[in-house]
Amino acid sequence: MVFGPILDTNMKPAIIFDLDGTLWDATYAFKTVYDIKCKRENVKIIYTHKDFCEIMGSTPEMVIEKMHRDSNWSVEECIKFFKPFYLETLEYIKKNGCSLYHKEEEVLSILSKQYDLYIVSNGSKGYVEMYFATSKLDKYFKGYLQSGDTNLTKADNIKKLLNDYHIDKAIYVGDTYLDYSECKKANIDIIYASYGFGKMTDYKFKLKKISDLLDIKDKLFN
Repeated sequence: MVFGPILDTNMKPAIIFDLDGTLWDATYAFKTVYDIKCKRENVKIIYTHKDFCEIMGSTPEMVIEKMHRDSNWSVEECIKFFKPFYLETLEYIKKNGCSLYHKEEEVLSILSKQYDLYIVSNGSKGYVEMYFATSKLDKYFKGYLQSGDTNLTKADNIKKLLNDYHIDKAIYVGDTYLDYSECKKANIDIIYASYGFGKMTDYKFKLKKISDLLDIKDKLFN
């Protein structure tokens, strides 16, 4: 599916989704590839599954900074490790996929009839595309932006998306405090996906599971 801004005179209100912890759980893939790479290269920086849950949704720069703090490596050494690690993880996901959430396609199918759906992610180049390729859910989305393509913060990517697609009314679905703080900067309400990885205390709606969106879909902009 080809994505790109178009001038649509029949624009619907928009729901913008985060990816990690909101539409899929890629922690197993990242942890598996990380362990393999560390064993192969005799790297002693240990990250648990819990550690990966805490950093999912971060920008690559944030992950590299964490690795720099947790090790005696220079930033340059961390970058040298991270880039091939990320590409290897994409290859792993391409072969094995990632865990989607229960009834996700049903939810997206129903919502797409009432709203225009988008993704704004902090992922590197190719990340959202891999979600589309492995999930086959791209048909429900009108567009996406990711930090690896734009080199922008999530707040600025949200603003860019709203401008590029001429969106007048939108709400964001995310799972971390970073999502919340970026939405505040972008002046957009957030729905808290509490089934994901993070915590937040200020939100418009709270989801215990992604299918809860169907219970509130008629109330999003009331």
